[in-house]
Amino acid sequence: MFKPTGYAILLLVLALGACMPLGKKGPPPVVYQLKAPARGVIAQPPALPAGTAVEVLLPTVPAGYDRDRIALSLDGGRRLDYYSAAKWPEELPDVLQDIVSRSLRQSLPGLVIDAEGSLPTPTHILRVEVVEFTPVYPAAATTIPTVQVALRFALSDVRRGAVLLDMVQKAEVMPEANSLGAVVAALEMGLHRTLSDATPRLAGTLAPPRSAKR
Repeated sequence: MFKPTGYAILLLVLALGACMPLGKKGPPPVVYQLKAPARGVIAQPPALPAGTAVEVLLPTVPAGYDRDRIALSLDGGRRLDYYSAAKWPEELPDVLQDIVSRSLRQSLPGLVIDAEGSLPTPTHILRVEVVEFTPVYPAAATTIPTVQVALRFALSDVRRGAVLLDMVQKAEVMPEANSLGAVVAALEMGLHRTLSDATPRLAGTLAPPRSAKR
């Protein structure tokens, strides 16, 4: 009985490989950016105690959002999917951590704030939970979706070991068109609105209470 040698097997594998069609690569994904608000959202920032330093932890996200792909929700929110050939510049938690940090720096001059692990001795910890960050289509992705953004902010005092503030801020935005560019713009607008609503409350919590005038 004929037994193929190792050399014969190698030739057979190479011949079969030559007969297989090569897969075609699609176009490279388009990278979409989310920007922080252009300016601070507090007209008159409160005076903060010297040395106040806030560490922004990496935001937590729902299952399926911890990646650089841009998620969408179909069937009224019952099915998760992703836009094809499109992505964020980094994984979504990293993108949002940077924007939250930048927004707080712009709104509260003098506040020392940085990402997780960058501050040697933070006085406060800010936890951000992404509850919603999604364009929601009523059925298939053939109509203009409703963009829903909801973020939970929890500010704690490291020295006292106490949670000072725990709140959820929501925004709902209708994109101008059923295009990915318009959807990303609506996500950015919803993010700015939640930050605009949250920042004054965060600032008021960080600032010492004013003494009553006699």
